[in-house]
Amino acid sequence: MAQTLKITTPEALDASANFLKLNEIRLPITTVVDGSVVRLGVEVGLGKSVTFGIVGNTTAQFCSADGLTLLGKTVSYGEGVRSVYFKTNGTFEISINSKHNIKSWGADGFLTTPNSSVAGATTSVDLKSLKFSPYSQLSGYRIFKGDLKSLNKTALTLLDISTDTTSANQVSGELTSSVFNPSLLANLLASGNKNITGDVSTLTLSNLLRFSVGSTMLSGALPALNAGLVSLDISNTNISMALSVLNGKNLSGTFNLAGSLATGSIENIGSINKSEIHGLNGLTISGDVSKLHDSCYYVANSNGTEFKNRKADLSTTFWTNKKSTRQYIIALERVRLATGVDQYLIDMAALELAPTSVNGSAYLRTISIVGTRTSASDAAVATLAGKGVTVAMLSSN
Repeated sequence: MAQTLKITTPEALDASANFLKLNEIRLPITTVVDGSVVRLGVEVGLGKSVTFGIVGNTTAQFCSADGLTLLGKTVSYGEGVRSVYFKTNGTFEISINSKHNIKSWGADGFLTTPNSSVAGATTSVDLKSLKFSPYSQLSGYRIFKGDLKSLNKTALTLLDISTDTTSANQVSGELTSSVFNPSLLANLLASGNKNITGDVSTLTLSNLLRFSVGSTMLSGALPALNAGLVSLDISNTNISMALSVLNGKNLSGTFNLAGSLATGSIENIGSINKSEIHGLNGLTISGDVSKLHDSCYYVANSNGTEFKNRKADLSTTFWTNKKSTRQYIIALERVRLATGVDQYLIDMAALELAPTSVNGSAYLRTISIVGTRTSASDAAVATLAGKGVTVAMLSSN
């Protein structure tokens, strides 16, 4: 008996309903500050054009960058445009008629509020809604949700799905070599997504300039890194690494290993040109603290309940002699000095506070050491007090 295909259609379709169209995507917008000028950062691809519309019962409109000229509820832009401005009001949607014509999602920030530190509006984007779009950049703090498997890695060079661990917008899934193209991707930022899992030892990271996965569920030994690495954040993860892999690297961007399983000699980060180093908290480290970069005037190796792997109390760092090129006092926060406490204090007494430390936060003018000093450094402590520096000796970390 021949089989036939039977199609059943609804008896009636609500003609007033604004149904999603083919290739269209809608961004749900929630106003935080009514009347704010908000910038949507999306880059229109070469040879493409995109029409943006405001959907919903709202007085929100597109506008000029300064907000003085209202452009109505529909605007169209051609290739290269990276900014679409609108004025907020209530809850509504921004319609993008062809998501496939967007080259970059989050160009210079996904939703930003010019001239204000307060976000004027929020949104969320499910990765599956962009699965087949040929984007090269995906970037937005607390914006994206969904499964890593929905990423389109074909042309992806920048992936920033960073969030915070309490955010409703979370990306989940296993980070594997199939999620991104290692030969193309230069920036992988996924910090705060507490449901991202995987073994980093199976990944190829040698082409990355930025790798930020703090507070994820990633684990394993960190593989080879790019010699030109700019940012590294593996904080509060079960990722292990030897500090020796950072020898000679500058890391001008984010540097945070706190609460990870990183270990080794502090001397290996002597090339990192940072005024403050907070990223060693909770770590078991060794080596000569005096070998840190001349520009560094604060470093911490404290324990705390906020750090996932807390073993700073096992550190065996020490101090020999200050480098002749050091100009400013380096304030240690709960750093364990197994030896050289007196020499460190004597060396610091001969230096001055960095200009930013003088009027900066109190921690920049506080020295707290886990260790033992003798009367040999009494004069040095008094001299430091005269310079506005407080010295505290601690029995444990």
